[in-house]
Amino acid sequence: MAIKIGKLLSANTMVGTGDDDTLIGGLFNDVFIGSAGADKINGGLGGIDTVDYSASTAGVTVDLGLGKGSGGDAEGDTLFSIEKAIGSAYADKLIGSSGNDTFMGGGGKDVFVMTPGNDTITDFTAPTLVIDFEGVPLAAGGGSVPSGYLGLNWEGFSAGKFNAGDFVPLRDFADDSLGFNKAGVTKMSFSSPSSDFDLGAFSIGGKDFVVGLNAYDDGVLVGTGTAYINGSGFFEYSSSDGFIDSGGAISSMGIIIGGRFTSIDKLEFVKAGANDFAVDDIKLAIEDSDKIDVPDGTNIAALVASAASDGHGGTLLTIPATYVVRDGRTSEVSPASTLDLLGVDPTSVKADWFI
Repeated sequence: MAIKIGKLLSANTMVGTGDDDTLIGGLFNDVFIGSAGADKINGGLGGIDTVDYSASTAGVTVDLGLGKGSGGDAEGDTLFSIEKAIGSAYADKLIGSSGNDTFMGGGGKDVFVMTPGNDTITDFTAPTLVIDFEGVPLAAGGGSVPSGYLGLNWEGFSAGKFNAGDFVPLRDFADDSLGFNKAGVTKMSFSSPSSDFDLGAFSIGGKDFVVGLNAYDDGVLVGTGTAYINGSGFFEYSSSDGFIDSGGAISSMGIIIGGRFTSIDKLEFVKAGANDFAVDDIKLAIEDSDKIDVPDGTNIAALVASAASDGHGGTLLTIPATYVVRDGRTSEVSPASTLDLLGVDPTSVKADWFI
């Protein structure tokens, strides 16, 4: 156990011993690395003081309002006068105070809990990744999908341009497409070797085809579906909107999906009909992404609509006040506050970022 007191009139970086330490800062911007042990960390009387758990070998929970930490190197820590928290490389939960707080989640699937004040998240990781094969460079006549494209493993897919190979075209008949060739391929799939994902959307097209969909999680079949077109045409499937008729001479088309297509690590397309088809514009929500926990009753639509430039390449959001009605009287539960997401484009803000 050690007691360390920083210099009063300069910034300090203070590192614990791994035992139950007491660390006390001064009047300027101090950084505290408590390490293991139940540490008592006091930011002192001034400055923007930081508690740094980036070296923790497990996820941490840091509550700046209650002044408590748990999990990993934060286990048993007590915090006083701390305005910034840095998480670990794992899944962390960082909770604000009634003042103005700054959070850096680090790696992992972090949750940032918003409280009254003007808060900042420096490294928010958005949950949506669009996989678009229009950017895949192709030789004349088509080519193979790179095995590590966007971190996924691909099996059975081939890439080709319209009129450059035996592939069914999508969209404007000029984009690159992914699909079966006519060499007898009956199955194609993609999988994630590291993070689970949610299926958001994909485009599919062809003539007189039936395609089965299988979703797997850790080798277990958790979701199934069937997509079909009688005639010719194409449509876009969206997990939120069902399928969208995009054109073509279609007599009957649709998709039926059952089971779970969230938190999966493999998606498989199985050709059930005689003809070929193409798949493109796949959208996945990668699950090692962050979430922002806003007060119960927050108007999420209004929150998303408030997104504006912060003037420094990020997004400033206004979190509306929340109210409750008791005995005919309306009382404010949580006042309006702001959140600055550094490095985030205002036009990219989505409702599913918030819980």
